[in-house]
Amino acid sequence: MKLRHLTTSALALVLMTACSDATGVEPADLAGTWTASSIVFTSVEDGTVTADLVTDGATLTLVLGADNTFTLTFTEP
Repeated sequence: MKLRHLTTSALALVLMTACSDATGVEPADLAGTWTASSIVFTSVEDGTVTADLVTDGATLTLVLGADNTFTLTFTEP
């Protein structure tokens, strides 16, 4: 019976550890201004038909703050 409790406890500990943040990326690491180099839409009916809005003059800018705030700006031509 003690082995069963020990096994259950060990399994719970392993599962709790596996659910932690494994990437190690903090919001402050990503803070800054990010600009999209492409915005591609693909047709659902015909996957060979695509449109890149950036080449058509659109812009997409994402500003990430170290304090977990963000601003997303999309400008179409």
